[in-house]
Amino acid sequence: PRRETALILQEYGLLPWKTVADNAGLGLEIRGVSKRTGSAAVAEALATVGLSEFAHAYPGELSGGMRQRVALARVLTLGADLLLMDEPLSALDSLTREELQDTLLTLWRQRGHTQVLVTHSIEEAAFLGRTIIVMTPRPGRVLRVVDNPGMGECDYRRDAAFFEVCAELRAALIEEAAQC
Repeated sequence: PRRETALILQEYGLLPWKTVADNAGLGLEIRGVSKRTGSAAVAEALATVGLSEFAHAYPGELSGGMRQRVALARVLTLGADLLLMDEPLSALDSLTREELQDTLLTLWRQRGHTQVLVTHSIEEAAFLGRTIIVMTPRPGRVLRVVDNPGMGECDYRRDAAFFEVCAELRAALIEEAAQC
């Protein structure tokens, strides 16, 4: 195991009996870092994801988007340089999903970490992916690798290059589906 790698799942992975702050600090706790020592990292991570005022709330009191932010805060406390994400935004409504995509983009620009994101959303892949790997259905094989040099700007969703990448991804998936 690599200590600088962090995982974000689509189910959030929050413990219902722990507060937002305790859930955000869970990775530190597992690593043996005391609450006192880790409290600054937890406070900073909660501020980064906009949840400072909910530090004492429980997961059951939060919306889906807020729960996903707690999962993201937990990763931020660890200072990971590699984020592995398995459809972390799939259960969210469109606007919350885009807001968290913007958050992931901002964090990537600020921290320079590597993000590996599994998604079924063409637009999400085009917005967040510098290199997009389109996979075939079972068994999963690489169908196409799409370079996306325009990725990285907050207003990229309105850029013609974004729509071109979306069209290329969609065409690859349609072509593959037609062959099945």
